[in-house]
Amino acid sequence: MTDSGLKPILTLSGLETALTQEPLPFNPDSLAEVQTDFVKRVEDVKRKDHEIQEVRKRGEKAALLEKGRQLLLEATYIDIAMARYTSLFEQPPNLAGFTEDAVKALKRRGYPFAPLLRLVGTANITPTPSDPAWARVQDASRESLLKKFEAIKKPIADLLHKLKPPTSEKPL
Repeated sequence: MTDSGLKPILTLSGLETALTQEPLPFNPDSLAEVQTDFVKRVEDVKRKDHEIQEVRKRGEKAALLEKGRQLLLEATYIDIAMARYTSLFEQPPNLAGFTEDAVKALKRRGYPFAPLLRLVGTANITPTPSDPAWARVQDASRESLLKKFEAIKKPIADLLHKLKPPTSEKPL
């Protein structure tokens, strides 16, 4: 209720109720107050909407970064498993074992691993031999591991694309 005795209509049901009632006489003196109240309410709605959008963006970014951590962990398991098949002429194997250094070692593989490592970091990404993801790859053949390693590059590249902000916007 405003100082002039006018009651704002805030919902559709409130509007329906107001339309069934007898209209109040128009008072030009209350117009400025009603306009000010309307502008304030619009600004409040815009502010709340902006806050909701910011929270949503932060949540989306957090989810994407977590997805990146999971993909890096999965790639690390494949990389560790491939170490036993590495020949003399291939890239050096990942001999770091089940450590954070094993995740960091993906950097030597270049794109898309190195850029994702820069975005996500390696904190809280620790491979463990008890992880079901390791169990799925530990006894795989060399050919299977190579296919898995190539296959994981696409979701990582897609994720990098999602994390990269458009040129006119700030990062997520």
